[in-house]
Amino acid sequence: MMVTMLLLLALAGQEAAPASVPPSKKDKVICKKEEATGSRLGGRRICHTRLEWDEIALIARRDVQEAATRTRGPVGN
Repeated sequence: MMVTMLLLLALAGQEAAPASVPPSKKDKVICKKEEATGSRLGGRRICHTRLEWDEIALIARRDVQEAATRTRGPVGN
């Protein structure tokens, strides 16, 4: 009887473990290898989440678009 009471008290003090939630696709870490220009040696490995890679691509696209549409000063004489 005493053992049963101790087990019940021990179990009552424990919190239920949260169910393991699989990481979403945006939280998945993706590593890419960046080659060093002008070098035959290995580059470096860069790891970000899918969400971060999407943001990096968006910023790069925006920078290229801004550079292409940026007005330039007068050309020629």
